[in-house]
Amino acid sequence: MFGLFGKKTDADLAHHSRDVQQWRREHDALKKQAGKIAEAVGKGKTEKARNELKKLETLALQHLMSEDIRFYEMKKAVEAVTETTPEDRVILEAMKEFEESFRDTKQVLIRFFSHYKKPETPLDEQFEKDFGAIVNALVARIDFEESTLYEMMDQV
Repeated sequence: MFGLFGKKTDADLAHHSRDVQQWRREHDALKKQAGKIAEAVGKGKTEKARNELKKLETLALQHLMSEDIRFYEMKKAVEAVTETTPEDRVILEAMKEFEESFRDTKQVLIRFFSHYKKPETPLDEQFEKDFGAIVNALVARIDFEESTLYEMMDQV
């Protein structure tokens, strides 16, 4: 009877509400940080925009690393279990698809940050175009992630 109240493990993929809530907070912070950059660029405050860009890079890389590590831990925990539920198999497949489809975006992000954080690189019209494309891609990705994978993992 008391087993019903047992501690959830990493192998219970549908029960990661704490991780999901943390990742959603990180997504909100990323969106807010992108807004700060756009505002600084719009006001012609290049140095402030560059500083905010560095903060965005740190937030983005920390978030990606956090997700990657937790997904790895969860997958390893599931592999250690002799039987997985159909629900867990669906979530594992979604995690795999997410990781594969986001690989190219991660590389684009890293190249973007590497290029535009250099003091000699102007934050000009090309930056605004590139930044807009990055932000649009990330917002679409965040919306997709939160409405699919996170929804599956956010069961109480």
